[in-house]
Amino acid sequence: MIKINTKLVFSITLSVILSFFTIFVIYLRKNIFDYLIQKDNRIFKALLILFVSMIFLEIFKLILKLNNARIIKEWNLNLSSNISKKICNLPYKEFSDASSYISWYTNDLPLVSSYIFQNYIEVFNQVLFTIFSIGFLYYINYILAITSILFLIILYFTGKIFGDKIGKYYQRYAIMLQEYNSTISNFLEGLNILSYFNRKDFYKQMVYKEQDKIETQMYNIKCLTAFSDLSFAGTKGFLELVMFVVTIYLIYINKISAGNVLVTPFILSTFLDAGMKLADIYIQIKFSKDLKSKLEKYEKNELILYPNMKHKIEIKDVSFKYGEKEILKKCNMLFEKNKKYAIVGKSGSGKSTILKLILGILKPTEGYIYVDDQILDNKRDLDFSKEISYVSQEVYMFNLSIRENLTLGYEYTEDSIEKALKEAKVYENICTKNDKLESNCNELSGGEKQRISLARALLRNTNTIILDEATSAVDKKTSKEIEDILLSKEDKTVIVISHHLDEEDSRKFDMIIKI
Repeated sequence: MIKINTKLVFSITLSVILSFFTIFVIYLRKNIFDYLIQKDNRIFKALLILFVSMIFLEIFKLILKLNNARIIKEWNLNLSSNISKKICNLPYKEFSDASSYISWYTNDLPLVSSYIFQNYIEVFNQVLFTIFSIGFLYYINYILAITSILFLIILYFTGKIFGDKIGKYYQRYAIMLQEYNSTISNFLEGLNILSYFNRKDFYKQMVYKEQDKIETQMYNIKCLTAFSDLSFAGTKGFLELVMFVVTIYLIYINKISAGNVLVTPFILSTFLDAGMKLADIYIQIKFSKDLKSKLEKYEKNELILYPNMKHKIEIKDVSFKYGEKEILKKCNMLFEKNKKYAIVGKSGSGKSTILKLILGILKPTEGYIYVDDQILDNKRDLDFSKEISYVSQEVYMFNLSIRENLTLGYEYTEDSIEKALKEAKVYENICTKNDKLESNCNELSGGEKQRISLARALLRNTNTIILDEATSAVDKKTSKEIEDILLSKEDKTVIVISHHLDEEDSRKFDMIIKI
């Protein structure tokens, strides 16, 4: 934060210098013109000062742009980190369509960066341009300064006719982009379904429909902007003409020198542009602050540490519903420490639901889950990562190396990684890859990915291991070998879900729970 403040102070300092020199360079032309009329030799000195000033002006512009770019970069990174925190703090049940969160990064963040962050920087420049412009006009003649302020007020109300409406249209456009991303994502995920019914044309129709909404909104914005620009340019042009007449009159009555006829319109134009830019910035910030607030604010979802199991996990009279559909009713189960359990049953019988209830991902509709004598928190999410290694039936690999998918950013020794890979029966497969652990996970087969997912869980070396059909994509022989290794761990509690077990497999478990 100190770095950002230092850069901001430097940016403000540069803006002061840049704004002054910009108006000063314009004003110097007045002296040059007066010296030319008077055939005064000081014209050469004035030309040299103008030339040097213009060089310094361009150098300051470059430095300011680079410094501002660094400030915007840091602000954007901070906001991006805040979005990530907001997403990570969402409770399990509130995490919805990924595309809506993607749009926070791809649509909302750039809008906030453009309309708020960049405008925060720009507002200093425009305020300074306004101050120095009116200052120079007052120095030339107070009548010019007063006239310019009156002109700015007229121009402000002219721009306000369209400004508020354009702001609201842009606000609606941001919402429509988020809806568009969600629709595209939804139909892309279901494109195979459409192909089964030979209805891919339906995808094209829906995309066209949503795209048409966005393009129509942008067309309306451009139409309003065009009329706004016409209104603004016409009014500004007329006011500059009036100022030109006022300047000529003041020269005619010998109140100011003839050289002012060159510089007054330029300084007035700078003053009016800066003043109207400030009005635009105000409108953009006003209609973007809700968006910024949405990305910045989040309710901290405090994770409760999962209790350390010393003796048992017990499910007592637990019922669970998905909406109106009852999945479990008055369910009772006991899992003792270091014992091995298999939960079997047909699809849809609630096996996976039981595991998610134990983990605290789902909350019981009725009843309680105990770890020893402690009731699991039914209100807040639980952090079970230090106590339980969980492998779901949905294997997910990030588009990263095998090592990164295993460690997920933690530091592990090479020996512990090798041990986990060997227990998951995938070590030899990895050794055949050209880049070994640095190979991308996209190079792996479905069965290899499932075993990497299992190795990822084993690497944590927790006291409890829960597997939800974690070897369904692995051949039967390898699956049995993995199972034997897990069940041989005397210091681990193991809970496995399976559709069915043969008699030989059943003997390996302390208890088979049928539901």
